[in-house]
This record gives sequence, C-alpha cells and structure tokens, in this order.
Amino acid sequence: MALHLTGINFWNFGRRGFYRAVCICIQNGVILISEFHSNLKKRLELVHSIREAVKVRTRPVIMTALMAAIGLLPAAVSTGSDPSRKSR
Repeated sequence: MALHLTGINFWNFGRRGFYRAVCICIQNGVILISEFHSNLKKRLELVHSIREAVKVRTRPVIMTALMAAIGLLPAAVSTGSDPSRKSR
C-alpha cells in the first residue's frame, strides 16, 4: 500500500525492501522457535516453555524488526534515485 501511495514501482526498490522485511521476519521466527525448543530440552512443560520463550525473546525480536524498519526508512522516503518515478 505504501508503494502504491508513493508511486514507487515494486520491481525496483520495493522488491528489495519487501525481501529484507520477509527475511527479518523469518529470522525472528527462527530465534523464537529455537528458544522454544531449548526450553523443551530443559524438560519444561509445553505451555510454560512457550511463555518463557516469548518472555525472553520478545525484546530481541522487536529490536531486530525496529532496526530493520529504521534502516529501510531512507529508501522509503527517498525521491531521487528511482527511475520509474515521474519527474516533479
């Protein structure tokens, strides 16, 4: 939706940002699941294992996603380097 509103072609910068965002989401999921499995290996109960994994890994997951969003912000607001945009 943001690409449509700004008039940026998905093929150029939008594709790269979308791929990066998807990769960050996958990385965050792997981090959370690895903590979940680690808790299960410690013989914690299933529900307790999930709660502990979320409690321990929520901050790193949010920080990773926030840093990715901040890193993509200059590309999201730039206007001069996308040849598909119309001149103003």
